[in-house]
Amino acid sequence: MEYKVDVLSGGRITLPASLRKNLHIAEGDTITISEENGEVKILSQFQKLEMVHNLIRSLSAGDRSSWSEELIASRREEFSREEQSGS
Repeated sequence: MEYKVDVLSGGRITLPASLRKNLHIAEGDTITISEENGEVKILSQFQKLEMVHNLIRSLSAGDRSSWSEELIASRREEFSREEQSGS
């Protein structure tokens, strides 16, 4: 769905009530606004949480040993780089 809103002083916009309801945005909530390919993207905390849940589900659906081994290898490489740089 597309909405038309006016930009007010200081760059303020008002999200229509139906959009806030659909995105589970309530007064006082924090939202994430990003720019992707010249477009503005607004995500509610609810949507971001859903994204994290979906990512975890996709990771747990696969071979757990492979991604845990990749994580351990990545941490070992990071540790090795830090030791070499003297950090």
